[in-house]
Order: sequence, then C-alpha cells, then structure tokens
Amino acid sequence: MTDTARAAGLAREYDALQGLTFVVMGGAFLFGSVVDEPAVWIALGAAASASAPLWYQRRFGTVKPAPDRNAWVALGAATALLLFLGAYVADRHLRGPVLLTLLAVALSLGVGQHLMLRRTGLTPVHLVVHGLVALAAAGPLVGLGTGAQLLPYVLAVTGGALVVVGLVDHRRLVRALAPVEDEDHDGGR
Repeated sequence: MTDTARAAGLAREYDALQGLTFVVMGGAFLFGSVVDEPAVWIALGAAASASAPLWYQRRFGTVKPAPDRNAWVALGAATALLLFLGAYVADRHLRGPVLLTLLAVALSLGVGQHLMLRRTGLTPVHLVVHGLVALAAAGPLVGLGTGAQLLPYVLAVTGGALVVVGLVDHRRLVRALAPVEDEDHDGGR
C-alpha cells in the first residue's frame, strides 16, 4: 500500500480507529460485571466514551467524516444494541446451552468492524477476539453465565473484547500518525 493510499485510508477511517472509545466502553462493561448498579456503569461508560474522541482531537486534529458515514454508524450502533437486547431477553427466558447474547456481540463486532475498517482492515487480533467471544457463548456448557451470572458474564466477556480491540485500533492509529522526525537536524541552518 502506498503512503498516499495509507493516508487516505486512515483519513476515511480515522473515527473508527479511535480505539480509546472502545477501551473506556469496555472498561465500563467490566465495571458493570462486578457492580450491580446498571445506571452507574452505563452513565460512566457513556460519558467516558463521549470524551475519548477529544483526546484524539487534541492530539491529531479532526477529520470530517463523509456525511453518510455518520448515518451508517448510528444505524449500525442501533442495530447492534437491538440485537444485543433481544438476544439478552431470549437468553434470560430460554436458558439454552449457548448464549445468544455473546453470539450477537461476536456478530456485531465482527461485521461492524469489518464494515468500518474496510480500508485499513482487521488485524489477526480482531479475528481472534471475535472468535473468542463466539466461543465464550458456549459458557453455559461448562457452568458459566447461567442464572444470576448471565449479565455479569456477558458484560465481562464483552468488556474484555472491547478493551482488546480498542487497544489494537488505538495503537494502529497512534503509530500511523506519529510525528515524523525532522530530517534537518541542524534546525535549518
């Protein structure tokens, strides 16, 4: 990939590569897996996720996304949320051997990241995390995520996945946009 193509891909996917948003959202999910106050961890996650892009803006500036990209992101997030909630309700009532909620998370993460990172692509770490979330859906077969432990288990697995893929994307973006050393070391004299 040429430097121009790489730069164009980064500019188009700048918002999707801002991994700190996933890191703090994942941290809120992990917090929610041990604290039984949903309003608290949801508020913390929303506030932290909304503030994470400010770090990137201060460090690297802003890139205006294509107008239709914001609409697709909103539609994707709403679809993922509805899929998650529907699967969670089904899991609570069906109590099956496989957690539909984690399959929904794996599907939403996999498809969503594939669509959002079409130019820069998914890393092997992304694929492993998506696979591990899907594998964790079989938790009830070994006694994990059953009964009252359903929500904490789902939140812990989802939070861990968000933190890992967020750190990967954050590292990719920060490394790609790292300042280039000035070749003229004598200050232009």
